[in-house]
Amino acid sequence: MFLRLIVCSLLVSATVTILPGCGSQGGIQRASVEGNVTVDGEPVDVGSITFVPTGETKGPATGGKIVDGEYAIESSGGPVPGEYLVQITGRRGTGKFKKQELEGEIVETEVTEEMIPEKYRSGSELKRTIEAGENSMNLELTNE
Repeated sequence: MFLRLIVCSLLVSATVTILPGCGSQGGIQRASVEGNVTVDGEPVDVGSITFVPTGETKGPATGGKIVDGEYAIESSGGPVPGEYLVQITGRRGTGKFKKQELEGEIVETEVTEEMIPEKYRSGSELKRTIEAGENSMNLELTNE
């Protein structure tokens, strides 16, 4: 389960890193965004954050990994200035472990659980504005 999360996170990161380089980017101004993500004050162990353009904002969705509650998206692959829906996924360890076979070997992995409330995931209505240049955006999510 945890291995699948790592693989998915790597695929999202690769997609976010590679796709902005495709095609002509001439004249598109992009911004950098960094910050912390917590749920009820607890940092998100591992996850992803995606900024999806909304309203009149024209540009690709972009995002990055969350590790130990922190994320950073460089301007080279960052969002264009404008209004965005913010979608977040995140998992945390439960302290429980299970044995599973991995490449012919039995390994013990920690069981994880989703820690982001549904209202912030794929159906998120959380909106933020990205300004030109550097943006610092801490997201303090709640289970309420």
